[in-house]
This record gives sequence, structure tokens and C-alpha cells, in this order.
Amino acid sequence: MRADVYSKKKRGVMAVLATTEFPPPGYGGIERYMVRLAGEIAAAGHPLTVVAPRMPDCESFDAQQPYRVIRFPFPGHDRPEPLPLWTYHVRKAVIEAHRDMPDKCTIASSWLRSGLACATLPRSVRGKLAIIAHGSEILSQRSFLRRWMMRAVFARADVAVANSAFTAGLLREAQLSREPVLGRCGIDPKQFNRKPAPVPTILSVGRLVRRKGFDKTIEAVPLLLNDFPNLRYEIVGVGPDSEYFKRLAISLGVADHVVFLGDVSDEELERAYERAWCFSLATRRVGAGDVEGFGIVYLEAAMAGVAAIGGFGSGAEDAIENGKSGLLVDGTSAESIAQGLRVLLRDPQRADAMGAYGRERACRDFAWRIAARNIMSALGRESAQSRTVAAAT
Repeated sequence: MRADVYSKKKRGVMAVLATTEFPPPGYGGIERYMVRLAGEIAAAGHPLTVVAPRMPDCESFDAQQPYRVIRFPFPGHDRPEPLPLWTYHVRKAVIEAHRDMPDKCTIASSWLRSGLACATLPRSVRGKLAIIAHGSEILSQRSFLRRWMMRAVFARADVAVANSAFTAGLLREAQLSREPVLGRCGIDPKQFNRKPAPVPTILSVGRLVRRKGFDKTIEAVPLLLNDFPNLRYEIVGVGPDSEYFKRLAISLGVADHVVFLGDVSDEELERAYERAWCFSLATRRVGAGDVEGFGIVYLEAAMAGVAAIGGFGSGAEDAIENGKSGLLVDGTSAESIAQGLRVLLRDPQRADAMGAYGRERACRDFAWRIAARNIMSALGRESAQSRTVAAAT
């Protein structure tokens, strides 16, 4: 056992963050949420252990973190996910993390897998339990068994955490929690050097799935070409609908205006934000339950000083202050998206003012430490800083 891990155990692990989505290798929305939440919990002085799947190169990643990480076997991407196996491995790892710790609490990254595993542990083993909700997983339970399981898991939780005000509303509507705790997605403050492209440029960033509105924004491009004949629409990301979106651009005759950049480096992504005239992710609900619960990319755009277009009826309503940091539109309508984009592209000064306000708002209201503080406070855990202040007064 490494000396640093041993010393962390000797101090006593109060909190366990159990997640099935944790880097490496990737940094999707939930992975980023988990990493930043864990870092802020540790930074606030709470001894923490993260329980996560074993992934390639995880040892070097774990060694750099300010908390203990216990890895459990990962069933793999190449076959259907066996839920009982996930549950067994998560339970075993959580039990190990909490062993011999009298003062404990547990945070599960979602209700299924990690939440189910933790909820079926005795309270004496896991302590108080918080379960984080992200949006789609609350709506997309079509079978009676899945809905029953979800209700049973949340019924055993002491705290339900919503990643946005929109997701908090979903929890209330589903009668899973009367008073969910708001653990908003956050953003890391950083400086961008705005260098708008010489031609009108729209940027979208995200996993290439239909609910994020890439297709409807592509459909909006032909509606904008009369006003902006040199329009360029850049799309950053990969996903299952990539080929469909490419075929759509070809079929509409705008393939020369729609540029698929794929999976880019952090530096390339920063350059894309810096040259964009505006950002568009006009999310919408697809089917019964596929919805965007928040969307950290809206905050990334705001941090870069770029005004954003988002869709009504999604977490974009929380991330974008309509008319101030961007515009909310009907994500099901290419005409509505085109109208919003036209407003920003025609008036760069107004778009820049929205972007500046969005940056100020993101820095003020969307700090990761606020989410960590809200969650730990709901679990009855004050930060080390709070205890120090209380003792001095």
C-alpha cells in the first residue's frame, strides 16, 4: 500500500463518491462533474474516497488526485452492461472504502448502477446517502420495473441532488424528491483571447446526438445564407449520429458551410471558442425522456465571452439567462433557431455584450465549490473552513 493512501486511511474517510463514470480516458459531462465535485469536496477539507471503474492508465491519473481512489473491475464496452455485476463491484468497493470508519456518508453519481448499489447497502455501512440526478435518466424509464427501481432507490436516499434547476423540477414532477438540493454544474475560470473569425462563424460543441440540436441548426444554415453567404458552422464532437448529420448537410446543399471538426484537443477547442461569433446548442426533448439536463458547454461558451443559443424545455434554461447571456429558442424549429442566430450575427456588439455578461454570471454563480458545499451541507458535513470560522467566533 502506498504511504499516501495509508495516511489518508488513518485520518478517517468520511465521504465516499461512488461513480461508474470517471476518467480516464474521456471527459464527458458527467465525468467532468464527478472529477470537479470530488476535487472541491477534498479542497473543502472533507476526507474523501472515490469509487470508480478500473480504466486504462488510471493509476497515473489517480496518483495526481488529492483524494483516495478505489477502482473496481469494469465489465467493458463490448457487451451489454450486466447490472448485477456492476452492483456487486460497486457495493464491494464502497464497503472497502468505508471499512472501520464510524463517521461516514456516500454520494452516488446517478440512481442506476452506483445509486442502486449504494441504496441496497445497510445504512450502518454507507451512512447518509445522496444521489445525483442529471436529467434524462429521470425521464427515460419506460418499463414498470425500471420506474419501480428508480423510486425505490430515491426512497432510500437522504438527499436528492439536481445538476440544474430544470432537473430539480423533473425530480419534483416525478415525485422523487420534494426538496432536491441544487448541485449545479460549474466552470473553471480561465482567460480567453477573443479573435472572431473574418466570416460569420457559429460553433456547437457536444456529443453528436439529436437531442442537442445539431440537426436543426444544420437545417437553419440554408435559412441564413441570403444574409450571410460566407457563413461557417463548426461542430466539435463525436457521437452515434455523426454520419446522419453529415448526410443531412449534404442533402441540404450546405456541406461547404458545415465543418465537422471531430474530437479536438483542449487547445483546439479554446481556439474554436475564440473565433466563434456565437454558440448554438438548441437542445430539445427527443422521445419520452431524452433531454439535456444542463450542458456545461453553455458555461464554457460564456467563459469565452460568446453569446449562446439554447433550447426551451431543457437545462439550457438554467445555463442561459434569456436575453442577457444568450437567447432561448424552440429547439424543434429550424426557423426559430435561425431567427435567434440572425439576431446575434447581425449585431456583433450586442452579441459581445451578452458574452461579457455571460462570463460575469458564470464566474459568479457557477463555481464548483458551491455544488460541493450544498451537497456536503445537506449531508450534515461542514467544511474544514466553516469549522475553523465557527470555532473562532
